[in-house]
Amino acid sequence: MPHLLRSELFLVFAASLCAALLALLEGPFALRLPLGMLAVLLFPGHSLCLALFPRSSDLDDADRMALSLGTSLAAVTVLSLLVNYSRLGLTYNSLVGALTVWTALCCGAAAWRRRGVPADELPALLPRVARWREARPATKLALAVLLAGGLLSGAGLALTLSAEPALTEFYVLSAEKVAEGYPRLAAPGDPLTVVVGIANREPRAAVFTLRVASRTATLATAGPLEVGSRETWESPITFSLKETGKEQEVRFLLFREGDPAPFRQLQLWIDVVPPGVAR
Repeated sequence: MPHLLRSELFLVFAASLCAALLALLEGPFALRLPLGMLAVLLFPGHSLCLALFPRSSDLDDADRMALSLGTSLAAVTVLSLLVNYSRLGLTYNSLVGALTVWTALCCGAAAWRRRGVPADELPALLPRVARWREARPATKLALAVLLAGGLLSGAGLALTLSAEPALTEFYVLSAEKVAEGYPRLAAPGDPLTVVVGIANREPRAAVFTLRVASRTATLATAGPLEVGSRETWESPITFSLKETGKEQEVRFLLFREGDPAPFRQLQLWIDVVPPGVAR
């Protein structure tokens, strides 16, 4: 199959793998963005088209490109739903993996379908101008709309990535590290322990300070805490409430370095009653 190695099929497969590696290893942004756009907007549908229509005569170039773009958008939607309801959950890495596996499987099916196709009958890498001019007006319009949608999606992706939105998770667990069994009742001065966690999903390390406070006092502090990109920090935090009263609010405030306003905050409500009082 030497002609397959020189074909569009091999280029799609290789470029899809490169896009996945750059995404997972956080390669240079200038390479990740264009390859990532192709891996999302073109490769999933185009590899399927190569499997369904292995000869250049099966589809004209304009129809093939329009069908590739439309099928890619449909594939991304379906894969996102499947991954979201799987055990993996819909995350950046799981979606990259799903798209790469889909493209690889479609390329494998296309390779099997194209075994007996002569090299001169394989689809060209770029549409020929003559075929584009011969395409039907409706096909040209559909392709133009799809290309415009792809460019707008790519521009939105670029703006989103350049804005570097906050993806930090801040959570409080019980002392047993479960999302239940929080301290709800205590006597004045009783030590209360919870586990506080910070999961940094951002592309770079960040420095945080943690403060636990009631309405009138600071109960505990921790930090500065440097949490690397894609890393999680967890630690038990012990505090106590001195005054009695029901439904006392305890706030867990997370500050980013250089920002006086809380970056994230969580609350617990605890009843504090004197010893010997029925709880």
